[in-house]
Amino acid sequence: MTTEDYLTPRGDCIIGIRADKGAAGLSEEIKRHIRLGDRLRLEIIVGELSFAFDAWGSPSLELSDARSAVIRRSSFASPRTIAVRSTAVARDIPRDIVSELRTGRRGVLAIYVL
Repeated sequence: MTTEDYLTPRGDCIIGIRADKGAAGLSEEIKRHIRLGDRLRLEIIVGELSFAFDAWGSPSLELSDARSAVIRRSSFASPRTIAVRSTAVARDIPRDIVSELRTGRRGVLAIYVL
């Protein structure tokens, strides 16, 4: 996700634009759990539709990027990374959710600590 209001052709793994925060804007409580390496449940909610998957935090995550938040299948860490070892990637998100987001419908990413 990005706070930017546009996508480039290379942005094929970005599921949301105009986000209200990047990695740095997460609550301090969530950041603490992420840095402890806790297991997370992430849920993308668009209207009545939702898709949930799991990922993990890591002590190596900086959570410092103000513009973007990235969930990765790998363990790669960057200032934008908010979770690693994800059980899903962008292409796994149901097409009906992606279609709704493409029309400009507002989506929410909920993060729960397991």
